[in-house]
Amino acid sequence: MKSIENKLRFSILIVSLIFAVVGGIYFGLFSCGGYVWHKKMFVLSFSVVLVTLFVWPHPKLSRLGIRSSFVAGNVILYFVMQSASSAFYPAAPKSWNEFFDIFIFRLLNGPC
Repeated sequence: MKSIENKLRFSILIVSLIFAVVGGIYFGLFSCGGYVWHKKMFVLSFSVVLVTLFVWPHPKLSRLGIRSSFVAGNVILYFVMQSASSAFYPAAPKSWNEFFDIFIFRLLNGPC
């Protein structure tokens, strides 16, 4: 029983990382002029995954500090991925300097 439970907890951990990466890329590329309900549904879904991860953690995340850091890291990962992918909207940057300029600007001001 413990093995199945730990596998489910590990799955939630992986799902949280996938949500952060894929959600960040999607909303970085497609949030300008997109449907508002997409963002609301994502925020609701991502919140449910993070709360589940926090309340029912994997044994490796049993301490409160580690668990809190992992949840915060997921949120930071989402914003970093969103900013990195939004640098390619509406066109790819012409150089690394331009990419980093756009990345920092979008990290501070949002993807649009």
